[in-house]
Amino acid sequence: MQIEQESDPIREDTIFVHFPDNSVHSFPSGIHVSSIISAEKFPASKTPIVACYINSELKQMNFKVNTNVRSILPVHLDTPLGSDIYRKTLAFVLEMAFQKVEPNRRLEIGHSLGAAYFFEAKSQDESPLSIESLNKIDDEMKSIISSSFPIIKTQITWKDAILYFTSKNMSRSLSFVTQKNTAMISVSSCNQFVSLCHGILLPNTNLLSRYELLKYGSENGFLLRFPHTSTPSIIDPFVDQPKIFSTFVESKKWGRTFNVSSVGDLNKLVLDNSVQKIRQYILLCETLHDRKMVEIATAATSNENCKLILIAGPSSSGKTTFARKLCVHLRVLGKDPFCLSLDDFYNELEDCPKDASGEYDFESLEALDVKLINETLSDLIALKEVQIPVYNFKTNKKERGKIVQLKPNSIIVVEGIHGLNDRLTPMIPAEQKYKIFISALTQLTLDELHRVPTTDNRLVRRMVRDYQFRGTSGEETILRWPAVRAGEEKHIFPFQNSADIIFNSALDYEMCALRTIAEPLLRRLLPSSPVYLEAQRILSFVRCFEPLETSHIPINSILREFIGGSSFADG
Repeated sequence: MQIEQESDPIREDTIFVHFPDNSVHSFPSGIHVSSIISAEKFPASKTPIVACYINSELKQMNFKVNTNVRSILPVHLDTPLGSDIYRKTLAFVLEMAFQKVEPNRRLEIGHSLGAAYFFEAKSQDESPLSIESLNKIDDEMKSIISSSFPIIKTQITWKDAILYFTSKNMSRSLSFVTQKNTAMISVSSCNQFVSLCHGILLPNTNLLSRYELLKYGSENGFLLRFPHTSTPSIIDPFVDQPKIFSTFVESKKWGRTFNVSSVGDLNKLVLDNSVQKIRQYILLCETLHDRKMVEIATAATSNENCKLILIAGPSSSGKTTFARKLCVHLRVLGKDPFCLSLDDFYNELEDCPKDASGEYDFESLEALDVKLINETLSDLIALKEVQIPVYNFKTNKKERGKIVQLKPNSIIVVEGIHGLNDRLTPMIPAEQKYKIFISALTQLTLDELHRVPTTDNRLVRRMVRDYQFRGTSGEETILRWPAVRAGEEKHIFPFQNSADIIFNSALDYEMCALRTIAEPLLRRLLPSSPVYLEAQRILSFVRCFEPLETSHIPINSILREFIGGSSFADG
């Protein structure tokens, strides 16, 4: 391999740092990242630098640099990663305060709810958490923040981790560590408090400024609220999402029933190496899906006026398989479902809107021929003969498709990102529509403070599916993901509260199965890849789960949409 630049000298007392402007500067060995950052100029930003990539590895600002630095990339607060670091540090300080104020309770993170994390304060007597106690926790958090305690990333022995988490009654951390076969465990440490390290934190408690504790959800529940990524200096007014919350509560209930509420519990089940037990658990998860689908099909058909079922959800939530499985349940209930694809109703290219960068915006509602959609739906509901268009993606033209006439017992099923937006179907009366929101809302947590991000879950699903069935590399999927997420925030999530019902497509065992395919894809991405940094983050997340043989998964599972072998696959 040709070396384009000379290598830097290797000295015990000096390091050389290459900056983005191609300048090279020397620093004393052992200097903190923060000192390197403050010594040189980086592009101006309205928000502070909260972490830094050093030689493609994410480091805390108080990390001591002892090697030459070929690449340095700051992470700002107003980025998704910077915001995540801030939120994790808030949760870390919350646990510190909680253990001091409520030593006889256990704190457990639940899930995200907008720009907030839901927590529960568990106790043996199931006594409620009072407003007074929550205020004391808040006061203690403020005291910790003002005390400017340093937060250090370090390692402790496996045995010390077991002893510490046992003494603190941190059962989920204990369960996670127990399944690890590593001699040393990475932790974050601050003023004699220790937590498992799942990513870096801010280097000092005094860097936390804005948060809010809000009683919510249950007698011992509350929200830790924080700024949105795009507005790091303010906390937006709280917008309740009761249907999303109740869906999570239902999932948590079943997790406790099956004794699998954390990744440690799941890994133990996998590592027990009992084929019978793991198959039974998989079938329990799948049966819950089927039970919910029966409930949804029954609710939709109980309304005699319902003629149209609209399904929407973010990328890789399993909409396609869900729609096909739902049709099976509708047939059992005496209905004749007809699936209509919105992909056949795109406007021709000259009528498609463009985004700010001048690219065609195929995800906007205006990219669809809304007038034709409504005329087609109205005529189908009226039992008229209708010619269904077929969109030719090679010519970007609509072509004539088959002629369809529905029966009196027919019900139309439409799946697409705009399904919950009433602007899609303004000509269809509300009483004729039943709207379903679907997403993968996993109930599992890594430990007391770290949830399993549903967004990462969906990204891994998409990466596995697109590699196997669309010829898309892991790199391409990760590159496209920010644009996909932006589209979801604009076109899908604003309408989720208008759904009549929510279907949670997450399967608690799925990350173990997805790891077997996703891990090799991520490992192929070298430091030269533009998504190497993000790929390493996802790889660390995937490796939290023990791999699971995919042959145990039923062929009618939603997960088969991503790993292959689905009985609902075309052809």
